[in-house]
Amino acid sequence: MELFVNHMNKLAEQEQQASTKSEQLFRNIAMSTGAIFGAYIGSKIYRKIKY
Repeated sequence: MELFVNHMNKLAEQEQQASTKSEQLFRNIAMSTGAIFGAYIGSKIYRKIKY
C-alpha cells in the first residue's frame, strides 16, 4: 500500500510541475480517450462472454 501512495504522490508532483496548459489539456484528452476506448472494448468483450 505504501508503494501505491508513493507512486501517486510522485504523479501528483509531476502534474504540478507541468509547465503549460497545452500539456495538461493533451494529458486530459489522452486519458479521457483511453478511458472511453477501454470501456468500449470492455463492453464488447463482456457481451461476447455473456451471450
